[in-house]
Amino acid sequence: MTEPSHPGLDELPSAVPARSRWGRLPLIWILPAVVVLAGAFVVIHEKLAQGISIEIRFHNAEDLETNKTKIRYKDVEIGEVTDIHVAKDRKEVVVTAMIHRDATEYLVDDTRFWVVRPRVSASGITGLGTLVSGAYISVDVGRLAIRSRRFVGLEVPPIVTADLPGRQFILHADDLGSLSIGSLVFYRHIVAGQVVGYELDRGGGGVTIKIFLDAPFDGFVTGGTRFWQASGIDMSLSSDGVKLRTESLTSILQGGVTFRALPGSAMAPVAADTTFTLYTDEDRAMRPTESEIRTFVMYFKGSLRGLSA
Repeated sequence: MTEPSHPGLDELPSAVPARSRWGRLPLIWILPAVVVLAGAFVVIHEKLAQGISIEIRFHNAEDLETNKTKIRYKDVEIGEVTDIHVAKDRKEVVVTAMIHRDATEYLVDDTRFWVVRPRVSASGITGLGTLVSGAYISVDVGRLAIRSRRFVGLEVPPIVTADLPGRQFILHADDLGSLSIGSLVFYRHIVAGQVVGYELDRGGGGVTIKIFLDAPFDGFVTGGTRFWQASGIDMSLSSDGVKLRTESLTSILQGGVTFRALPGSAMAPVAADTTFTLYTDEDRAMRPTESEIRTFVMYFKGSLRGLSA
């Protein structure tokens, strides 16, 4: 029997290395590919960091400029106006703005926007800094959870912002008197809040006035609290002489409201938006309302000097 023959080492085939597909690509195409990838990365990064576009409607575009007017929250820039055009119904202007992505959580349904510019009101002069820096749009972040991208801008800056501690109350009066938005509310001659709004009642029989009391003064309002107008000078002349009462020089010029609890009334604080009567003066406000009043007629033969109502 013959033994099988084995091929010699020289007769074995040699291994040939396989060429990579990348090796077939000319080196000249590597640089353009890197440039394209880098450009795509930059575009995607800018799109992600660009933020969200919103629309704000105003009556006019006074002091607003495209790519220049900023949007600020607590004096921190969070966006910029990118476009301004007239609405289709020609009643308003539509301001398109880009909000930074890290501020998108501020865009809820009750968020408010208004233009900050120099203004003169009953509460003073505001916005003087915009004479140098230019007008900007300010933001008051709401408290609702509903997201929104379309808003109606305020034409007048709000007196009270959402983050201000305190509560609102409602007053009813026969007329507005010398009160206006921004008129001060006093408690024991200390400024405790201000008037934030008013409207004529249905039928025209009176006026509803909204006031906002700062904390901790809002906690002093109870069921026994009385409000009265402190506008101007309360002067009376009687046999006891001349009595002159006023809260402050500010209340003389622009009107004001004062409140205090009835003597001896120990009641718990009331809830926000509770309605009270606004009296014309302190004497009417502080009269006891739960006492039984009887009227008598007395005749005197002598002088009545020293008596007064």
